[in-house]
Amino acid sequence: MSQSQRAPSSPCDATWSLAGGGGGVPRRHARSQSPVSGRSASATPSWASWRWSSTSMTDDGDNADDECGVVVVPARGTETPATRARMPGLSRCASFEARARIGAASPGTARRVAVRLYDSLRRHGLRQEADRAFRDAAVANDDAPAADGGGGAAAERELTGMACLLKDGFVGYLRELAKITPPVPKQVVKFCGITYLAKIETATFSYETFGNKLLEYFVQPIRSLSLSKRSAELQILKGIDGYIMPGSMTLVLGPPGSGKSTLLKILAGRADPGQDSGLSGIVNYNEKTASEVRKSRLIAYVCGQLNMHIPFLSVRETLEFARDCMQVLRPENFTPQMRKFFAYALVEGQDPFLEYVMQILDLKKIENCLVSGISDTDRDKLTIAELALGTYSVMVYDQPLTGSDLAMTYDLVNTIRAVCRIQQSSAVMALNHLSQEAFDLFDRIILLGEGHVLYQGPRQDAVTYFAQLGYMKPSHVESWEFLQDIAAENGMQYLLPRLTPRGLVELVECYYSSDHYLDIVRVIGKNKEFSTYWVESEPGIGLSLKEASTLNSNAEHQEMEIVVAKLLNKSGSATGAESTGNIQALLYSVCVYFLAGLTLENNGVVFLDYLVLMFLVAYFGSSFFFFLSAVAPIPEAANALAGLIVAIFLLFSGFVIYPSNIPQYWKWLLHINPIRWANMSFCDRQFSYGYKDFCNKYLNQLTFCKDNPEMATGKAYLIYAELLTGVSGKPWFPYIILIGWTLLALLMALIFLNKIEFSQISQSVPQIKKRKLSKNFLYDVEIYSSSTDSCIEASIESGRHKFLESPKLASSSTTIFSEDENASVRNWREEFRVKIDSEQLTIPVTLMTLSFLELSFVSMTRLSGDRCGKVTKEEAIDFENVSGCARPGIMLALVGGANGSVATLLKCLSGRTPLGGSFTGDIRVNGTKSSADFSRRVGYAERLDAHQPYLTIRESLQFSASLRLTNRISKARRHMHVQLVLDQLGLQYYANNLVGSLRDGTGKTFEVAKKLTIAVELAANPSILFLEEPLSGLDSSGTSAILSILSQLPVCGQSVIATFNYPNTRALSHFHQVIILTQEGRQAYFGPVGLNCHEILGYFTAIPRVPHYLQTQNPISFVMGVTGLGIPRKKLAVTDFADEFQNSHLYEVAMKVINTAMKNNKHGNEKDHNMRSISYNYPVSFIRQIGLVLLRTQRFLWRNVNYTYSRFTGCVMIGLLMGSLYFKIKYEDTYEVTSRSLYIYMQTILIGVISANNVIPQIGTDKLAYFREMRSKMYLPIIYPVSWVISEIPYFLIATLAFVGIGNGMAGIATQTAADFLAYWSVLFLFTLCMTYFGMMITFLAPSPILAAFLVSIITSLWISASGVVVLFSDIRFYKWMYWMNPFQYAMSVLTVISFYCDTSQCERQCQCPQLPDGSYVWERIASIRSLSEKRISTDVVTLAGMSIMFAVFAFLFFTVLKHNSAHAH
Repeated sequence: MSQSQRAPSSPCDATWSLAGGGGGVPRRHARSQSPVSGRSASATPSWASWRWSSTSMTDDGDNADDECGVVVVPARGTETPATRARMPGLSRCASFEARARIGAASPGTARRVAVRLYDSLRRHGLRQEADRAFRDAAVANDDAPAADGGGGAAAERELTGMACLLKDGFVGYLRELAKITPPVPKQVVKFCGITYLAKIETATFSYETFGNKLLEYFVQPIRSLSLSKRSAELQILKGIDGYIMPGSMTLVLGPPGSGKSTLLKILAGRADPGQDSGLSGIVNYNEKTASEVRKSRLIAYVCGQLNMHIPFLSVRETLEFARDCMQVLRPENFTPQMRKFFAYALVEGQDPFLEYVMQILDLKKIENCLVSGISDTDRDKLTIAELALGTYSVMVYDQPLTGSDLAMTYDLVNTIRAVCRIQQSSAVMALNHLSQEAFDLFDRIILLGEGHVLYQGPRQDAVTYFAQLGYMKPSHVESWEFLQDIAAENGMQYLLPRLTPRGLVELVECYYSSDHYLDIVRVIGKNKEFSTYWVESEPGIGLSLKEASTLNSNAEHQEMEIVVAKLLNKSGSATGAESTGNIQALLYSVCVYFLAGLTLENNGVVFLDYLVLMFLVAYFGSSFFFFLSAVAPIPEAANALAGLIVAIFLLFSGFVIYPSNIPQYWKWLLHINPIRWANMSFCDRQFSYGYKDFCNKYLNQLTFCKDNPEMATGKAYLIYAELLTGVSGKPWFPYIILIGWTLLALLMALIFLNKIEFSQISQSVPQIKKRKLSKNFLYDVEIYSSSTDSCIEASIESGRHKFLESPKLASSSTTIFSEDENASVRNWREEFRVKIDSEQLTIPVTLMTLSFLELSFVSMTRLSGDRCGKVTKEEAIDFENVSGCARPGIMLALVGGANGSVATLLKCLSGRTPLGGSFTGDIRVNGTKSSADFSRRVGYAERLDAHQPYLTIRESLQFSASLRLTNRISKARRHMHVQLVLDQLGLQYYANNLVGSLRDGTGKTFEVAKKLTIAVELAANPSILFLEEPLSGLDSSGTSAILSILSQLPVCGQSVIATFNYPNTRALSHFHQVIILTQEGRQAYFGPVGLNCHEILGYFTAIPRVPHYLQTQNPISFVMGVTGLGIPRKKLAVTDFADEFQNSHLYEVAMKVINTAMKNNKHGNEKDHNMRSISYNYPVSFIRQIGLVLLRTQRFLWRNVNYTYSRFTGCVMIGLLMGSLYFKIKYEDTYEVTSRSLYIYMQTILIGVISANNVIPQIGTDKLAYFREMRSKMYLPIIYPVSWVISEIPYFLIATLAFVGIGNGMAGIATQTAADFLAYWSVLFLFTLCMTYFGMMITFLAPSPILAAFLVSIITSLWISASGVVVLFSDIRFYKWMYWMNPFQYAMSVLTVISFYCDTSQCERQCQCPQLPDGSYVWERIASIRSLSEKRISTDVVTLAGMSIMFAVFAFLFFTVLKHNSAHAH
């Protein structure tokens, strides 16, 4: 290519020249035109030497001080190690600009240049270097922050905006940015003598139930006089000293309960001592105490276990909101130098800092997606991004990515490390599970054990320090595992021979006598390492960031969120519905106005006043509910308060009871009620302008005209309805009242949001009153019985040696109980004095061999291009041609792949093939095709630990065993089987604890939850146990516990198949065999694992072109790295391992074993006594399924006091309120009759609306557990809604009895006879059930609870309007059909007839029917106005019962038919 054809040269141009003239490669000259001398062609062949000059650049892009050089490559065969060491690689000599020019060239030009270079390299014996360069270029192309995904057209386009600024990587961008922006003030954090105490109170009951809550209501006042509160102090942190230096990365390690989270909260200034806690010690920030600095500007605190965001904002809107509430450098405040640097971004209208944060956290692709539609991992990133927008000196991260894989954790740590290095800020991070690569990125380690510091110092010295104490780390164990094991007192395995193990106290003493602690003392004793401090200033928009008020060991709030976003922490997902409240009110008001035919007088001014009034009322309601969500600790309490407040506003509005009938002790509520003032303003406008005819025309038609015949009808009605007051001539006064109440509600909400801190308690989590105390409150020591210990020891002695050996592929494995195992079982039997034969204690496992051949899965619908949840149809291969087998007693691991390939493979093997894909291949069970009941013969432990929170652990296992084991197994054997599973998994200590309460009693929450997930599946005694990421989120001790449990299962003949995205050597060594997939989903290995994974290592190191393995390397890390599956994934595989495997001898051996297993029917004739045959759909009968599920739902309601007791309390309070309000109202005039009749109207509205809305969130809390049970096919789907329909009945009986007994008893309505009372109670109970079933139906119909709540509010509002009370039946126009399809109408009609009916036909002789002053009877007056008849009672009751049944049937139908209720949709 001639010089004229080339793009303009730049300083980054390289000069390539070939010595001599016969090279066939054209000479290229640098812009400097410096002469290059070389050897003659006659002396040396053309391929003998290369030389070039270039402006070299380091990896970071700094090339100012580097100069071009000349490199002479000696002839092939004559190079020496010394000359080879002086030859730099081509990639080092090529600058970023040169690469950019090649990338910007046309596809044809770039292809020709690449072919010429490749030919030249191949001729010079550098073919492997060229291949490697192409692979690295492919990876770099995938990681480049380009605007498009590739293609020729995309390559030709220039980068714009922030993409141009970040083209050289974010490290180079940060370095350039640091030169022109004000530096982040450095902070030295010193802490000394940090001690934290928590006071724990105990109570009578182990957990609250509806029954003991009622009992406590009556007994507690008496008990409080005689008993004092019992409490215990638990010391969480015990004298912690240390420091955090600028620019450093500190990792806090330790087992659960060691105090990691508490220490981070204290360092972040989030812990203030309260009544139930004691905090002592000193924390200094640049020699200033915490009270002297503004911590909200100094420290960023992220807790990844709670990522709450407004669901209806997009990712970009969320970050823009966070940016606006923080004091950051805005584009309008940029200096000229900054404007020049950010020119590319400013031209595009981008905020450089916001775009940079989204780029480095990979949120750019989902910037326009709603937060509700993104994944949990992206939500974790969003939480981090919110605070990354600020300029903080110290960043504290407590489990920032709880649900993410290890590669993502590495990327986050690497990004934060670069930021700390360049900005000289510091980061402190607590992680339970990480990779060795991520561990190596930290500078310092703080190792905690039971509140003590066991080590604090440089990361590279940690392993060496413990080696000096006699603990040697093997090469196959990662450093963080090694340290955590020592802190958890599991370091015996690392102790050198003949050394005495050191206890925790000795380790603490060793640390205090070490040089590392002396260094701590030296640093914290110095004064003023730095002297730069933050300047005190207010945030940008005047909202103050929240300061922590208490430290609750259960609270996991992200306390740096701004005030407005805090509503999500307290009211949950129900808050989202408020965003549509004002729009809904506006549309509803306009429709009602014109349908009711209200006035349009005064040129529409009255209508405009109406709209303004409705807007103020709606805004006041939204503000008041905002206040309730801030005050209430849980949504159930907020709903109860909301029902009571709404009842007060409506009852004292002057509509349902005339003001003259209100007792004197309630008059004050009438005067301060904003709804009362709004009602007066509305009526004044409507009747003053709309009804101007005089009353003398309607004397015989309108009752209120008789007293004021010369007055306009509108004004006469206002006087009659008591709607005129002393301020009626001031139309602006009601608006002032509404605005004042709205401002007061918002102010109170702001105050409570800033001053009151609630624990983040889910509505599905039970309230525990008694906490079991142990050695450490946050780190319970599991207590096993001696029988359990003997069982485990015998199992290990009899079968554990088999786990450590890697079974040969060709060997058969049939494992049965040995004599030693039976002996351990007899020990257990003697412990519990059960006198039965040993063979009856255990349920035998049906041996099952699973073999599969050439399995492939192609997804037809995948997320393409974005992660918003939008699905585009695109074919993608998850895995291809995968073969293998799992015999009885074998543990098989599935490793590798991309985009969840191994998870999809696991689902296909277990019979749970995902929808929307094409699955091919052959799966056989014991040599035959898998039957329909195969999924019930296996167990599947899902990654999500979804369980019923109101069952105990023992009840959860019993529920699973009772539904999945056949009736042939006796009840005694089932219970003993459950007991053995509890012992085997170490859950005996927690067996009687509610599942939802585990967070209160132990720091091992994740470990116990994972054990419970496995135990629920083992309770079914499966032949094969499938596990999806069983070690996700666990620390080292939890990982060891789970692996130890899984290793015991093959002794009984059970097979274990588990998936791992990034396994480590120690975890994988517990397995016998492993299948490794490449990134493309092809099979790279199927064979034995070996001791410390040496079999896998031996296979891969024997493959040509695989780099040399060093003995100090971790075997699995090395294997995953060479296959392109390592951390980080920045390189492709060094070769095609799928082809290598198919051409290997191991593949031939494996295929022989697989083919033998496919044809072998050795266990096919064995009769399964645990499961029913294929002719049965479920293991147990339909009646037994209903009984078990009904019992489970009944326990849910009985123990869910937040729901049942709050509803009962609400009914009692509303009953007291209405009873006291209608107390002693008689029939002396029309006012009193109208007020008494409207009592029934208000009663049905309150109980109906509350019942329909309260059931919506409760069903949602139980759905996750239901979906898991449906995927396991434990019972018929229709039984789930049936159980809810039946279980609610007793609680509604009690609640309505309290409501009617208190309210009606005080008001004297339907209390004339016992028959009237029972009839009234029965009808109100039936109506309550009807509305509850209606709420269930809408919940199952709507895809989300928010939409369900919206539909319920709309439909109930229409029903109330068409109930024949506000608008009489005779005045209803075109929507009479709504009247006849209205449960409110039927309930009100029947209840009114029961309350007021009196047979007036007998009044000629003797009559006790109440009369009005004019001589008319009350019943006749009400019946004529409301079109009521006593003859309709039976018909209306039957209709109401029919509607209840109809709603229940439709609920069943929607639940079983609609796709969003399917278990496969979740």
